[in-house]
Amino acid sequence: MGCGKNNPRLKQLLDEFITPRAEETPFGAIPCCDAVCKNTKWVKDTTAPEEMKKFTALSGFFKTIRGPI
Repeated sequence: MGCGKNNPRLKQLLDEFITPRAEETPFGAIPCCDAVCKNTKWVKDTTAPEEMKKFTALSGFFKTIRGPI
């Protein structure tokens, strides 16, 4: 299936996916990015030393479950 600008099949598939997830459904009630981004108190400085420790610890974990490349 192509993804061209005038692709009625793609539009149909997208409509089938989006329609049941409209705003009045529980899925559609999830706050959009605009609402989430208005309050940035939860954003952390990811380069802070304590955050870098967390990153280093987790990156080691993911390297072990990933295995050799």
